Amino acid sequence: MRPSRQVDALAAGLIAALALAAIPVWNDLPPRMAIHFSGGGTPDGFASRPVAVFGTAIVGLGAIAVVRASPRFTLEPMPRRVQDATVLFVGGIFGMVQAILLVWNLGFHFDVTLALVPILLLTLAFVAYVMVARGRVG
Repeated sequence: MRPSRQVDALAAGLIAALALAAIPVWNDLPPRMAIHFSGGGTPDGFASRPVAVFGTAIVGLGAIAVVRASPRFTLEPMPRRVQDATVLFVGGIFGMVQAILLVWNLGFHFDVTLALVPILLLTLAFVAYVMVARGRVG
């Protein structure tokens, strides 16, 4: 398997695994799941259980497909390693969001704003990597 295919499989596998992880606890999830939270951490957006669980996964998988298709529509070529890093980043972010939603909706309520810290750190690391990889820093 080519390295990019392995990256795709890893990112898509993470997203799919987290969606499938909801199946054994399906009846423990509320029929309307919180999917968005205010700045104070209070749920302010809801979706049906199937949309919350599988819709997030479908959007994540679609985002990976967009990343792979994007070089065909950009003026500046994207190096393969940057594209692979972007796929891993997208898979990681969607995986984290799915995990946060699943855990919170199973009744383990926590300060969702604190859950954003690892997402922000991952984003900063990703941006730094892309800038270095493209020769824009250092």
